[in-house]
Formats: sequence, C-alpha cells, structure tokens
Amino acid sequence: MKIVLITNIPSPYRVLQFDRVAKTLHDDFVVLYCATITSARRWKIPDITHRHVFLKRSLLPNSHWFNPDIVKRLRIINPDVIITSGLFPTCIMAYIYAKLSKKPHIYFTDSWLHSVNRLSKFHRWIRKAVIRHSDAYICVGKKGRDYLLSYGAHRQGIFLSPLAIDNAYYEKYTRNVHNRKYDFIFSGQFIERKMPFFVIDILRRLYELGVRASILLIGSGELQDEFTNMLESIGADYYYPGFIQQNELPKYYSNARILLFPSLDDPWGLVANEACAAGTPVITCKNTGVADDLIRHNENGYVLDLNPDIWASYILELLGDKTKLSELSTNALRIVGDYSVDASAKGIIDACKYVMEENER
Repeated sequence: MKIVLITNIPSPYRVLQFDRVAKTLHDDFVVLYCATITSARRWKIPDITHRHVFLKRSLLPNSHWFNPDIVKRLRIINPDVIITSGLFPTCIMAYIYAKLSKKPHIYFTDSWLHSVNRLSKFHRWIRKAVIRHSDAYICVGKKGRDYLLSYGAHRQGIFLSPLAIDNAYYEKYTRNVHNRKYDFIFSGQFIERKMPFFVIDILRRLYELGVRASILLIGSGELQDEFTNMLESIGADYYYPGFIQQNELPKYYSNARILLFPSLDDPWGLVANEACAAGTPVITCKNTGVADDLIRHNENGYVLDLNPDIWASYILELLGDKTKLSELSTNALRIVGDYSVDASAKGIIDACKYVMEENER
C-alpha cells in the first residue's frame, strides 16, 4: 500500500505526526510538501525522518498554493491512496488526479463549521463536492466530524487524528502552577483574528479591580508594535521575549498560570495543547476548535463568551482559589494525554486501511 499525502509546509507538529506514521508504513508513506515555509510562519524547518518531496517551485506567484508539479510527482510515485490536507488549488489538482486514475481519495481537514461557513458560496460548494466524492475523511476533533457529516460525508469513513505535540517533552518542564512567575501567557500571531486587544481589555478590567496581573507574550505579527505600545500605556507588567522556536516553548508555558486564548476564528488552536502539556489551564471561547473538545469548561479551563468583564470575573476568582487552579492544572495534564502523536498517526493509518479494504470489495 503506497500512500501519498499532500500538505502545504513541514510544520513541526505535523512532522512529528508523519514521522510516527512512517514508523509503521515506512517508505510506503510519502509526504509531498508544497513549500518549505510561508511568509506567515517563522518556524525553522524541523528534521524530517519520513520519506518526503518538496514540489518544484513554479514561476507563478504563491507557487505553494498553486503548483502544477503535483501532477508530475503523483505520476512518478503512482500511489495506491492519495490524501489531501486542505483544499487549496494544488490539493484540488491532486483530488482530480485521484478521481481520474481511480485511486482512493482521503480528505484531511482541521476545519469546522464556524470556519467553513464564513467562506464564499463557491468555496463551500467545492468542499461539499469533494467531501461527497471522497472515500474517507480525517479530522482533528469533534467539531470537524460534525462539519464533515453536515457536508455529506459518510459516518463510517470518518477517522479522528487529533492535533498533537510531544507531550512528554513539555511535561519535563512542568512545575507547580503556583510557583510560576507570570499570571498569564498569550501565545500566537499578533493579528486581528487572535484578538490581542481583547487581552488588553481584560487586563484593564483586572487593574480597575485592583489586581496587578502579569503577562508573558509569545509570538509576532503585524500588530506587534501597537499591542506592546498599548500594554505600555496601561502600565502593564509584561515580558515579551519575541518569537520563540518550538523547542524552547515548554520553558515559557511552564512559567505562567493561565493561557488566555481568545479568537475570532481558530480551526483548532495548538497553543491549547502546548499549555495543557505544561499543566497550564486555558481560558478560551466558542470560536476555537479546542473549545468543548480538548478544553472542557470548569475541568481544565473555561469556555467563555467574548466579554472582557466575564473573563476578568472568572480570572479573579481563579487566581484567588489555589485549590481550583491546582485542579485545573492537574486535569490539563491528564486530558491532553489523549491528544498524542500516536493517536494522530493511528487516525491516518486507520483511514488508509479502510479505503484499501473498501477498494478490494
């Protein structure tokens, strides 16, 4: 069984997942990367142990997004199963190739209804067409399963491959949640969608209530200067070490008591995995994929409406209740154990076995 998976770039967490798949499937599993990196990401390219190919860069702008080299690569490899991670044009070409060559196609997505339903009618139509004519599906969580079913997927063909990090690596750095320097951590791109100014509003409310909470910032983005200037203007106690590479992240997450994770739209939210793996409770909202999945209200964090007064109220109570904070921290470590790299790899392998068995009938 020769399997090809097409994705955009080698993100660190996906490389872990694909390396683990390759331990079972060996060289029969090949990942075709459309680019080494994109302008939106500053990751270092991680060590890759699975078999992989970077598509030849085309002369077209955004060649990782639309790259005809995909067809040539698929002809050379001649896979038995084709998995497309996403539905950008390069993946659509791979999907069409699968249909024309009568190869089983697996649609791999981290999307859910909140994200997809904000797209144009044309983009939603494309998704429905691909989903209805795919042989199996891989999603990262409960909301992804609901999305697939509502867009025409057959239930028995849906496989769960949770987004995961190296939990054991993070746990090495975990310390007692009360013995941490910062009250909060805010981690991610400093862009409108990630709502950094909502965090400012929360801090303002806390300061008005007499709580001088401290915050650790990790990330970068177009709003970086405006964000830090506003923190300065309200006299915030903050520390901003700048963009941090993946291997250094556990040291930072384990030095804060609570992750603040608001968002206008997040397919999942890997920052929640990173926080939980460090024993850091997460406060988030319904707009994230992790809400009511990895992050469970009043169990390892809170899922709240996007109202800074509500967030400040919960935070005030939590910071004053050491027993509750310890409970959320312990639960965070326990729950994230189910969101492992092994579980991620198993979802991909099981989906491939399923389509091959169905194809032989």
